[in-house]
Formats: sequence, structure tokens, C-alpha cells
Amino acid sequence: MRRPLPALLLLVMWLSAAALPLAAADRLDRIAAALDRIEQRFWRAAGMSPDEAYYQETAELLNELELNGRDVQRVLTRARLDQMPNMSVPAAELRNLFQSVSRRLASSYHFRLKGTGMADYEKTFRRSRNRRSGKSRRDEPPPTLATVEPEAYSRWLAEVCDDNLSRFSRRKGERNAGQDDTLRETLAAYCSSIRTLRNALVTLRQQGQGLKF
Repeated sequence: MRRPLPALLLLVMWLSAAALPLAAADRLDRIAAALDRIEQRFWRAAGMSPDEAYYQETAELLNELELNGRDVQRVLTRARLDQMPNMSVPAAELRNLFQSVSRRLASSYHFRLKGTGMADYEKTFRRSRNRRSGKSRRDEPPPTLATVEPEAYSRWLAEVCDDNLSRFSRRKGERNAGQDDTLRETLAAYCSSIRTLRNALVTLRQQGQGLKF
């Protein structure tokens, strides 16, 4: 009769299994996950004091995004794949934008921006497919960086980014309508960086097979 495994060993095995997805994630996965979090935090943090923990955590996410972007670019440079997207540039632009956004400007508005990641795309993807088929098909795997149709995702991404340019409103008591145009310009730069990074992730995942990102 086999003896049961000690409780401590079972715990170690469980923790090791739970850590596998994180350990297996490469830089592209980490960039995608960081973008998901940055999109949720960017504008709220931009309206805060740099001394606040939420601001500092968001700034650190942006720093890590830029570092991972540089690492990806080094992989491409070593492989002599200069035609591939350069993620370090839009990542740096996004970090610089966060540092330069007027705190007064960001704190004067409510933001209702849509997300642009795979989870957000999947929701739209499933709704559209269900409308066409007339029924829900939950057995199909969700789209990923490796499986998504690049042109369809890019079109959706452009639509979301265009829509986000108007998804803000002045806070109660704010009457400086002249700020709206300034905010739209800043939002346009933000959306441009996000869009470039998201499209690059798909391109690199699908065309960079064999590279160790």
C-alpha cells in the first residue's frame, strides 16, 4: 500500500505548479499583461501626486514595459530582423507621456476608455460571432496573440482607439472647455503608443517563431 505524501511536499508541489504559467511567460506575454494593467491605471495615476503609491506603482509598470521592450529589440537586433516592429520606441513614448501629462489636466476629467487587449477583443469577437450564428459557442478557444487574425484585430484596435478619443467628460465644476482639445491631443498620443504596441505584439508572436523573447 502506498504511503500518502507528506502535507508539506504536497504544498510545495502545488505552489510549483501554480508558478509554471508565470515562469513560462516570455517578454511578449509580460508586455501584454503590463499593458492591460497600465490601461486600467494610466489616467487615474496621471492625476495624482508622484508621492502617492498608486502613481509610483504605475510609473514602475511603465519602466518595466520599456525595459522589456528594449530586451525584445535586442533579441531582434541579434537576429538581424530590422524589419520587425521596434517595441522600445512606443514603450518609451508611453512612459515619457505619463511623466509629462499635466496633473491638473488629468485630474479634471472622468475617463471611460475601453481596453485593447486580447480579453477585450474576445468579448467583441464572441458577441459578433454569436449574433451571426444565433447561438453561443463556448467550446471555441479564445483568440490569443498567436492565433488572432492580425488584420481583423488591427481594424478593431483602430476603432477602439478612435472611440477612446471622446470617452472622457469634465468633472463637476470644471468649466474650462479649452482643456478638451489639449486632452484630445494627449489622448491621441497615448492611443497611438498603445495601438503600436498591441499590433507589434501580434506581429512578433506570429512572425517571430523560433526566437527566444
